[in-house]
Amino acid sequence: MRIRTFITMILVLALSAAVVFLLLPNRDTLELPFVIGNYSISVWGAIVSAFTLGALFGLVFELTGLGRGAATRLRALWSSRQRQAGRRALERGRQAERESRIDEAIVCYREAVHKSPRDFRARMQLGDALRRAGRTAAAIGEHEQARLLDPESDEPGHALALDHLEAGHLDDARRELTSLVERSPKSAIGPLRQLRDLEIRAGRWEDAERAQRRLESLLRGQPASERDHRQGLGIRTESARERARGNHARSASGIVKRILKTDPDFLPAIVLLAELQAEAGDPAGARKTLLLGFGRTGEPALLAELAEIDLARERPEDAIATLRGLVAGQQHAHAAQLALGKLYQRLEMHDEAAEVLGRLHVEAGGPALVGSLLGRSEERRGQVGRAAALYREVLLSPGRGIPEAVCGACQAELESWAPRCHECGAFGAVSSSGTLGPTDSSLDRGLATGPVYSVKSSD
Repeated sequence: MRIRTFITMILVLALSAAVVFLLLPNRDTLELPFVIGNYSISVWGAIVSAFTLGALFGLVFELTGLGRGAATRLRALWSSRQRQAGRRALERGRQAERESRIDEAIVCYREAVHKSPRDFRARMQLGDALRRAGRTAAAIGEHEQARLLDPESDEPGHALALDHLEAGHLDDARRELTSLVERSPKSAIGPLRQLRDLEIRAGRWEDAERAQRRLESLLRGQPASERDHRQGLGIRTESARERARGNHARSASGIVKRILKTDPDFLPAIVLLAELQAEAGDPAGARKTLLLGFGRTGEPALLAELAEIDLARERPEDAIATLRGLVAGQQHAHAAQLALGKLYQRLEMHDEAAEVLGRLHVEAGGPALVGSLLGRSEERRGQVGRAAALYREVLLSPGRGIPEAVCGACQAELESWAPRCHECGAFGAVSSSGTLGPTDSSLDRGLATGPVYSVKSSD
């Protein structure tokens, strides 16, 4: 019993005793009738009745209050137990997700949400897990519910942008990211990066450049990350490509040259400048650009571009002579040997290709890419046993795929070199020189079609 209730009862009893003490000497007065409507009752009976009713009302009110308090405590206890059960389910889901058991994690997160429907973190984790499982529609629903639970948090907006990107809803993702940027224009570094990469993915280079400029403005005074630097260069390179397509080749060349002054090793700009020079009728300038770039980077894709230029003007002997000179000069010799061997294969000169690739196969420690190319040439030469042995060696080498290039940013394996990784969107991160490692698992996907020439190996 609460102290307040005890004191109240003492006061009521004292008041009752005082009334009785005062009225007992006047019994005649107490016996007088007290008329209420058609009913008559003595004064004494009226006093006792009033006291009894008051006591009953007080008792009811007190018991009702105790009931409400008990019900409140029971609800609080039940809610606490539900929250604890929800937290346990949430932790089980996290553990399952760490162990890549995504379906089990989703079941645990759903249990956590069922136990504690207003748990913001459980909703967010469930939505993230659903997105990783490829169930983007359900992920969007859970992240929308999380936003209703905490409208002030930016986290659901970030998650919804990723959901929409995963589902291919670029406009919806753009809307979410733009909203995040507008909410915190002076600190929205993460949303601006996402918005920039979204515009890159959509090929909207003006919008991507605008987002990049805003990002650089926010990061002014801070050291830029390598990815931000290269993404900015890549956007400018693609903007220059768009200008060239719009008959502004001279302006585009100027933009690319300025990019190369900033970063002489930026492969997409090197390749684009060579293409512009070749289209402008300056193959010598294009070859010089590619050779300078190869000297700095050792990237075989630059030699492949050089060979394309010479083949386009039907001068394969120039490409062969250049590549043989690079091999003899020992400047990135393995990359030059790879490019020369592939050029020989394209020209159907398989004896020469087998000689170059066989030497490279030994010197480089047996990389799978070289083994597969060498096997192709041996097979074309009629050396089926040797080709089978090489193919068997390739199949037994570690690794999954057989690409020609690898992204240094996300380690994605690609079928050919590209200015930008098609998986993570990173500019200037794709390289085909890494495929010369002794444990690489790259294998040629096929040779590009081209004219067949008869060129002696001594040329």
